[in-house]
Amino acid sequence: MNYQHVKVAELEEICHVGVLHVSPAALIATFGEPNNGTTSTENIGEYYYKSENGEYLVVYSLDPDVTLENIEQAKHRFWNVKDPVPFSIGAKHDADVGDFKYWIRKQIINNT
Repeated sequence: MNYQHVKVAELEEICHVGVLHVSPAALIATFGEPNNGTTSTENIGEYYYKSENGEYLVVYSLDPDVTLENIEQAKHRFWNVKDPVPFSIGAKHDADVGDFKYWIRKQIINNT
């Protein structure tokens, strides 16, 4: 299945469905700057994707130590990390998370 990186997503009925281990710096190099987190102040950035059948998925990272006072410093530090870190994946329960993870990794590899 193919996916498209989008800037705006309809995130109704989305829940945590998996984890993706990738480099934050590689995500930026491949998909550009992340959107600001919308789920909480702990969310330091997220990317939205739309599957070819119209379902939305979100890749995001939460940092429980982030506060409104230090969020910009935390974002800068986090998004420059070159080693893989765990990102959460949000989608509907029936999303094909394995296929989506494969697609993301393939996009990153093709970009390097």
